[in-house]
Amino acid sequence: METPSRYCSLDAQSIMHDIIGSIEYRPHQIFLEVPEPWDRTFSLSQHFPAHLAVVLKTLAKKGSLVSTSLFAPDPTYSQAGGWRLLYLRAKPEALRYETFEFVIPPEKIAALVEQIVSAPDPLDASFADYRVASQASRDYFICTHFRRDRCCGVFGNALYEKLRKDPLIQKHKIRIFRSSHIGGHRYAPTLLESPTLNCWGLLDAVRAQQIILREGPIENVIDHYRGSALFDSPFFQVAEREILRRQGWDWFQLEKRSFHGELHNEHGIVTVHCSPAKGPQRRYTVETYSTDPIRLRANCDDDETHAFPQYLLKSVESS
Repeated sequence: METPSRYCSLDAQSIMHDIIGSIEYRPHQIFLEVPEPWDRTFSLSQHFPAHLAVVLKTLAKKGSLVSTSLFAPDPTYSQAGGWRLLYLRAKPEALRYETFEFVIPPEKIAALVEQIVSAPDPLDASFADYRVASQASRDYFICTHFRRDRCCGVFGNALYEKLRKDPLIQKHKIRIFRSSHIGGHRYAPTLLESPTLNCWGLLDAVRAQQIILREGPIENVIDHYRGSALFDSPFFQVAEREILRRQGWDWFQLEKRSFHGELHNEHGIVTVHCSPAKGPQRRYTVETYSTDPIRLRANCDDDETHAFPQYLLKSVESS
């Protein structure tokens, strides 16, 4: 590898490799509105709600791992009297996330998180008054967390500024937020969508606009897809990307989809059933292998490279 640049994502772009499978499974995801500044460790941030860090650690010990990202207040979206909190709970059997949105006083956030994550029914009566209807059909979070990694601070902020002012995006019910760490600095700028938790990386404004609007040839952006955090196996993520390549943007609109896998440590066979809006039900069998890892710097301050998995699509059969 050549002498590393100041930016790990520029190094990653200079090496031919595949970024699919680089987003981890997230059974619980929280996006929380918290004023900046954000510390490198988000829970140490100046305005991070008291006791929430303790609640998150307690939930993790009980087996409920909650992925948490902060997002910056925005005069267009923020509401007086509370901070916005989005909670997503994975429903793997339905291939979707169940979503809940609240605007709640900061001092009540820790109790709310403890209840919504651990309870079978997140809508406990004690917090029902704080639930709000979403103002958007989709939300997009761009990591701009400079204290965590300069790639995100530089490239993420530049992308955010362009997209937030994009007149085509503003015509749709789509919100765009500046976010703390969402994983994968080496692929900055990164984009995480809610409620699908589809993740994209190494973007420019043209490709990001196409992804957000779901327009144009899918081939223009397919290699920037890191996968969906809904899947607990990278073999499922590889399979989904291949179906996305074949189905195009309509894939995300299909209500009837199912994934079944025969998974091993280094090999997976995934069967996908889907029902397009027009035409008969389709069945795909996708065979994938893990291959030799690629070595990259994980963040801008790394002096050493680290091994990251790579996956090879061996075959696809459709019927």
